[in-house]
Amino acid sequence: MTPTPWDFRYRGILFGVLYGVAFFLGFEIQSVIGGSFEPTYAVLARPFGEAGVHAGAWIAAALCFAGFFIRWWGSSYLTSGVVWSGDVVTGGVEVSGPFRYVRNPLYLGNIFIALGVGLAGPPAVTVLVVAFNIAYIFRLIAVEERFLAHAHGASYLAYQRAVPPLLPRLTPSIAQQSVQAPAVLDGFLGELFTLGFALGMTTIALWSWRSPNFTLLEEIWIGGLALQIVLRRVLRLAGAHS
Repeated sequence: MTPTPWDFRYRGILFGVLYGVAFFLGFEIQSVIGGSFEPTYAVLARPFGEAGVHAGAWIAAALCFAGFFIRWWGSSYLTSGVVWSGDVVTGGVEVSGPFRYVRNPLYLGNIFIALGVGLAGPPAVTVLVVAFNIAYIFRLIAVEERFLAHAHGASYLAYQRAVPPLLPRLTPSIAQQSVQAPAVLDGFLGELFTLGFALGMTTIALWSWRSPNFTLLEEIWIGGLALQIVLRRVLRLAGAHS
C-alpha cells in the first residue's frame, strides 16, 4: 500500500484551517459584494421578526448538536483510536450501528456541523464553510475507500454497492455483523471537540444571536479539543499500566 497522504494524516488540523480560511474569505467577499454582515440565519428568518431570528440561531445550534450526536454514534462503533488515527485503519469492514445506513456517518456529522456554524456567518461565509468542508470530505472519502477496497476487495465493494456514502438510507441495508457493544464513553471522549462546536453555538443562541460573538465559540472549541487530547492520553497511559 502507498503511504497515507499528508492531507488525510493531518485532517483534524486541516478542518480547522478550512474554517478559518472560509470565515476570512467569506467576510472579505461579503464586504466586496455589499450588504450587511448579518448571520445567514438572520437573513433567512428576517420575515418572521426578532423571534424568527432568535429561532434561527437555535436551529443553527441544533444542527451542530445533530452533527455531534451522529459522530458520537459512529465513533462509539469505531473507537476514538481509529477515528483519530493518522493512517487509514483497515482492520475490518464495520457494518453495525450507523454504518448500516451510511458509509461515512462521521463525515455526515461534519456536514451538519459545518452548516450550523456557517449559518452564524453572513451568506458568503455560509457558502464557503459548507463548500470547503464538502470538498475536503469527498477527498478524504476517496483516500479511505481506495485503501479499504485494496485491503478487503470484494467484501468492501459489496458494502459500497449496498450503503450510500453520505446520504443515509431510511432503513438498514445489511444485517448487523458485529455483536460487540458500542464503546459509548470512548466515543463521547473522542468527540469532545465536536461537542465544543455545539456548545459554542449554544452560547451564540443564548447571548449574541443578533450579532454572533465567535470568540467564546472558539474558546469552547479549543477547550474541548485540549480536554479530549489530555483525556485520551491519560486513558491510554492508564490502559498501558492496567
